Amino acid sequence: MSILKIPKQPIVQKKVVASYEIYLRELKKKFFEKFYSRTLNHKMAQTLTQAVFKELNLSEVEGG
Repeated sequence: MSILKIPKQPIVQKKVVASYEIYLRELKKKFFEKFYSRTLNHKMAQTLTQAVFKELNLSEVEGG
C-alpha cells in the first residue's frame, strides 16, 4: 500500500501537476525516439509508444 501526500496549497498542486505532465511528455518523446531509431517506421514507433504508456498505466497528456 502506498501513501500519497497531496499539498494543500493550490499553487503547489498546479506546479506538481505541471512538472508531472512535462515528465510524461519527455518520457513519451524518449520512447518514441528509441522505437523510431530501431524501426524507422513513424506509425510503428507511435503504436509501440502508446502500448508502453498503456501497459504502464501512464496518463496521456496534451501536446505530447
